[in-house]
Amino acid sequence: KNVGKLVVTEGHFSDIITYKNNKTYFKVLSSKKKIIVLVNAKVQISYDLRKIKHVIDTENKTITITSIPKPETTITPEITYHDIKEGLINKFSPKDHNTIRKTVLKEINKKVKKSVLISNAQNRLMSELQNLYIVTNSLGWTLIHRGNPIESPLDLDTFIQN
Repeated sequence: KNVGKLVVTEGHFSDIITYKNNKTYFKVLSSKKKIIVLVNAKVQISYDLRKIKHVIDTENKTITITSIPKPETTITPEITYHDIKEGLINKFSPKDHNTIRKTVLKEINKKVKKSVLISNAQNRLMSELQNLYIVTNSLGWTLIHRGNPIESPLDLDTFIQN
């Protein structure tokens, strides 16, 4: 699949998660399983440039940016299992692996939201938009966002205040 994404920030997160599952069979027999999961995840924040909506007016030499997409978060976890303890009947299955993976992604996503990664991504987007401003300005064109012409790099703050 062809993409037009600009990865603006990358981070690495680690976590240790304990996964437990207890099952009771016939209200008498109990079987427990437990595993410690070590997670190292690479997280990328990107913007899909193909989703930027714009209008080019060659007659008036303006480029109007009508919409900047929200940032996309991609989490690529590396999962290592330790201290695996299974019950006699309650064994680990592919379903457990999928449950663990969903839990890992949820926990890493929480850490990303609490971190400075998103604000760093917005700052990096600003840097890239400054390049767009410089190019349009040097060619005698005007960059417009939300109906306002961008007359200096400081005006670019309006881009990320969606």
